[in-house]
Amino acid sequence: GEGAGRTQWCMTQSVLARAHSLPVVWFDGDVSGHLDRRVQRACADPLFRAYRPTGMEHALNFLLAWLRLRRRGLVVFDHLDALFDSEPPSAAAQRVFRRALGALHRSRAMWVCSAPLERGGWSETMAVYSERVVHLGGWSDGS
Repeated sequence: GEGAGRTQWCMTQSVLARAHSLPVVWFDGDVSGHLDRRVQRACADPLFRAYRPTGMEHALNFLLAWLRLRRRGLVVFDHLDALFDSEPPSAAAQRVFRRALGALHRSRAMWVCSAPLERGGWSETMAVYSERVVHLGGWSDGS
């Protein structure tokens, strides 16, 4: 949700990558409004590119094109859940996402994503795909 800190955390990781001269490609799944102002400002940097794909397949095509450039860097999936076609994600969308993660792994690029882990089993899904899951805002361990 708004103010949960997920986009800010992704932006912080992007700033760190840029401080080490690494390129950043940012996929924003939230197409309901304007691109976040922090992301818009970062786009002034020629090594920071932001895209608003229409879905996971579209994001995969952009990602594969970027990875073909053989650039090490950081890939950000902000509002990852919005890139999927349904909740929970369909089997087809999950297959595309696994292809994207496989391509990222082979490229040795770093990646981060934000998703509302409290909905639709995202916590379990991302735990499988991630080295680390960081919970920001709105998360409860049930205690």
